Amino acid sequence: MKHALKIFAVVILCIAPYSLQAQIKGVGLPFIVNHANSDYNAGTQNWSITQSHTGFMYFANNDGILEFDGTSWQIFPMTNASVVRSVLAVDDKIYAGAFEDIGYLALDNNGQMRWNSLVDLIPAQHANFDEVWRIFHHNDRIIFQSFSHIFIYQNNSIEVIEPLSEFRFMHQVENSLYIVENSQGLMTLRNDSLILVSNHPIFFRNEIMFMLPLTHQRILIGTSNEGIFVMESGRLTSWMSQVSPYLAMQNLFSGVLLKDGNFAFGTIRDGLYVTDNRGNILQ
Repeated sequence: MKHALKIFAVVILCIAPYSLQAQIKGVGLPFIVNHANSDYNAGTQNWSITQSHTGFMYFANNDGILEFDGTSWQIFPMTNASVVRSVLAVDDKIYAGAFEDIGYLALDNNGQMRWNSLVDLIPAQHANFDEVWRIFHHNDRIIFQSFSHIFIYQNNSIEVIEPLSEFRFMHQVENSLYIVENSQGLMTLRNDSLILVSNHPIFFRNEIMFMLPLTHQRILIGTSNEGIFVMESGRLTSWMSQVSPYLAMQNLFSGVLLKDGNFAFGTIRDGLYVTDNRGNILQ
């Protein structure tokens, strides 16, 4: 999915045309280099990005795990030739999730990067787990998540959690992991169990696109169709902010907390919004 990063301007129809644009500070466009798939000779779609401690970039690509060292590109296909959906660099390993395959890239005894599959550690009755969309490093464990399974990898063994119906995307907020189970609502992972946090209706009628820390006790929850909510002690309220109505209209897709404490929100229909931690639009 290709969306140009752009200075955002909104026209408020029928109420106050151009008034919001006048309030937004123009801070310039960041420097962007576009790498076409003809440059890296791999699939056109990249699903996830991570950076190793060496500074190398790794991409979950349609053709495998794509490596970029700042100059040259290299592709590492999966053993089963499937699309890679998720990557995560932890220490000297690059963990990845694909269609019914999980594992990691690491240097072998000859100094070459090699794929090490972990599927042999998965009990046979859980071998059909479909696509692995998310990976997290949590309390010295690696968590792989598909819509049908959660795999907890530690000490060369794997524990398995299954849903009553189906999982949605997992999210990490500080040291907590959250996931929506379709029949129950929002749950959190504690040790090897899932505990119900909230069965608010938004979790049953929306995809949760992101969860981000607002304060120590408050979490921003971005939804696919209803904008952003604030959760505190399991209770949800709408995030009353300048940006909220625009995100609700523009098909919210992603959100990240920036190093300076600001937020960046990606939309399907209107590019990128940058706000402060109160939701005031900066760009």
